[in-house]
Amino acid sequence: MDMNGKTALSIACEEGYTRIVELTIDSNADIFQVDNDGKTPLHAACYSGNNEIVRMLINKAADVNILDVDLETPLHKACRKGSVDVIKTLLQNGADLNHPNRDEHTPLYLAKTEGKIMDERILKPLGKTKQDQMKIQVKQITDKTNSRNKTLLEI
Repeated sequence: MDMNGKTALSIACEEGYTRIVELTIDSNADIFQVDNDGKTPLHAACYSGNNEIVRMLINKAADVNILDVDLETPLHKACRKGSVDVIKTLLQNGADLNHPNRDEHTPLYLAKTEGKIMDERILKPLGKTKQDQMKIQVKQITDKTNSRNKTLLEI
């Protein structure tokens, strides 16, 4: 375990080392072990975007709705990175698409604002709440720049 509480399994998931993940799981590594930020190996795999590792962990009964200290599920992590295959895998395995994180952001909001997923066919399964639509519109307005390259918040 490193100083951040990350195990060899978590680091391998984070770095996308599929074979090392497989070996550590086969050696009975604890797939539920959390680091100092409350993140599990599944959180790490989802953020790295490695769908093969995500499927391995889910097949070993990893909790797709487990929360970290920021109240984020693995789906939040996948949406932040725009990992479409990982998003689909999580949804197919019961991930809660409506759970807000500490900042009240749902996975859909993060997919659009941070994951840069704009294809509506991909986002449709994530659903849309009025709150998400409003937040996205506000972000689009506040992120626009004027002729001096200043945003509304910087003026």
